[in-house]
Amino acid sequence: LSGVVASSVTKLTGLDVFRVQISTNSIGVHLEKNIFTNIKIIGDTERGTLGTTVNVRGEVRLGENWTLEGGYLSKDFTEPAEQDIQDSGVKTRATWSLFVP
Repeated sequence: LSGVVASSVTKLTGLDVFRVQISTNSIGVHLEKNIFTNIKIIGDTERGTLGTTVNVRGEVRLGENWTLEGGYLSKDFTEPAEQDIQDSGVKTRATWSLFVP
């Protein structure tokens, strides 16, 4: 069922990935959109018995080995004793492949 819904939503919205994730205590949605060949936006949201989580991030590939990433995370807990979390940041990541003969 979620595959049929995801296929319809991706066709209507132009998203590259749309996934509905259902578990015993939560429901979530995962989205991905490639803006250009080197820019990607990724979003996740989940509502469960413990609260709500929203995670949005972007990735920009800067050449073959470098990536610039930025994101925002929000966790709102239903339990008053738990402290809600708001976080954002930017980081760079370098990757290299090692070939061993």
